[in-house]
Amino acid sequence: AMPGFLGVEVWVSESGQRRNATYYWASLEDVQAFSQHPHHLEAKRQYARWYKGFHIVISEVVRSYGDGAFAHLTPNNRVPA
Repeated sequence: AMPGFLGVEVWVSESGQRRNATYYWASLEDVQAFSQHPHHLEAKRQYARWYKGFHIVISEVVRSYGDGAFAHLTPNNRVPA
């Protein structure tokens, strides 16, 4: 429910040993505000209760496109032919 939070996609491997969650934010400033929120800071301190480890990648979506067959959190930037 944070401002700028657009949504999340989650993937779990067949074995259940690997998980990936991709969180989408409107801006880097929104990510930074979330990273300093007291609830998030408390959850980070207790991450071992839920996870065996973690790795964070912060990246910027430069372009997003597809054939339009399904909706996605990022806009379809492809111009129809």
